[in-house]
Amino acid sequence: MNAIKENNTKLLKNYLSVTFIFSVIITEYTKFLLNGYGVNEFFFFLTLIICFLIISLSKIDKFDIVLLSFSFLILVGGFSPLVFKLVIYCVAAKKCNSEVMIKTHLFTSLSFFIYIIFLWAVGVNYLGEITTYYRDGVIRSALGFKNPNNAFMFTFPILYSLVYLHSKNYKIISIVIIFSSFFSFWVYNETLSRTFVYVLFSGMPTLIIYLGIKKFKFTEKVLFFSPFFFIAITYVVAFHFNNGFFNTLLSSRPNLWFIYLRDYFDSSILNALFGVRFNSSDLEFPLDSSFVFGLIYLGFVPFFYFIYKYSRLFTYLFLSKETLLIVFTLLMFNYSVFETLLFNLAFNPSLILLFKDEVQFIKSPQK
Repeated sequence: MNAIKENNTKLLKNYLSVTFIFSVIITEYTKFLLNGYGVNEFFFFLTLIICFLIISLSKIDKFDIVLLSFSFLILVGGFSPLVFKLVIYCVAAKKCNSEVMIKTHLFTSLSFFIYIIFLWAVGVNYLGEITTYYRDGVIRSALGFKNPNNAFMFTFPILYSLVYLHSKNYKIISIVIIFSSFFSFWVYNETLSRTFVYVLFSGMPTLIIYLGIKKFKFTEKVLFFSPFFFIAITYVVAFHFNNGFFNTLLSSRPNLWFIYLRDYFDSSILNALFGVRFNSSDLEFPLDSSFVFGLIYLGFVPFFYFIYKYSRLFTYLFLSKETLLIVFTLLMFNYSVFETLLFNLAFNPSLILLFKDEVQFIKSPQK
């Protein structure tokens, strides 16, 4: 009877995890398909309910209870609600089968991505705009994603999921890389997204360095501290290269990062530690950096806790000899310098893995 009950619980959690990921992704896509209209709030609350159900069906350790309680206190204390959202997402994901969740992420992301491109291709103008006009007179297609840079953001989770699911199958990965290269060229030709160029040219040295040192003993420590390296680069650029040629090259991002960080350091101690409530309508300027966004809207303590968890994730991936997954996680961090995707599960499937422990990765991997 216990075995039957355990199998039924496992099956139910798989169904719930599928619904969980579907709800997370459709929350983002309704911003394009329906322009919001309150539907994304419905799916957000549905996702929270599903997370509670998954956790209630699972064995929960004391530290998870502490994390959930702490993040809830941050929420009711009037500080960042994003902390509670991220914690409950990651704790629920920890209790589910990673492969089931990432397969769902891949299928859902790919289906909606193709659907958006199809609507754009046949001329369905559901957002009132298909092209974006900039001050320099250049016309850039958004491919139906509202902003020319969004097409690459929605492509990344598809590639990451494929790499996770087939990281040991180099034939499939080779096909994925070849196809994605041609597809990326087409997307760039349509969108003229400089963000993609930034990620490509800044990401290549990172990958070359990693591939060059991966056989050395100190590589594990380098990977552990790599998230902090990306943070440091962002803040150094913000404070020391926020004007002139470099600022122009990065579409004024460094100057905007400087403005947000300056205001952060002028905020109250409690807001600096535990974040402020996020409302996209409150953003006076675009905030295109996960590391600036995270520090401000998660707060110092939760932000660096999540960064520490990523350092541990790199360690587990290294011990599991997941070279391709390490490479794409490094690319994701590189991308996060220029876009706010690191703390968004719809764009970043690696959050599914973030709270997994070493035993789950090495002794009994769920892949």
